[in-house]
Amino acid sequence: MRKLCQSSHPNIVQVLQLGQLKPDSVFHYIDMELCDFTLEKYIYGQHLANCADIRSGSVESRIAEITGIADHIIKGLIFIHELGEVHRDLSPQNGASL
Repeated sequence: MRKLCQSSHPNIVQVLQLGQLKPDSVFHYIDMELCDFTLEKYIYGQHLANCADIRSGSVESRIAEITGIADHIIKGLIFIHELGEVHRDLSPQNGASL
């Protein structure tokens, strides 16, 4: 996980810092860059002004948009896996760096 603090990738949220609350504590923390919208909000039309509504347009344009989203997710996961890490909570509710 420390490798993520020292690295950056356009398809993942930046990990800024991680650690324990106290040296002998069982409570750990991860301080991450703020991502103010999620993949779930994007898909269901609660997107940012500069993003297209994935539910509108032709079938071909919708497939292209979904394929583009999947490509960004896969590239981010490949980067994480190359660092020897595993994303253990991949879901539409988590922030997505598109």
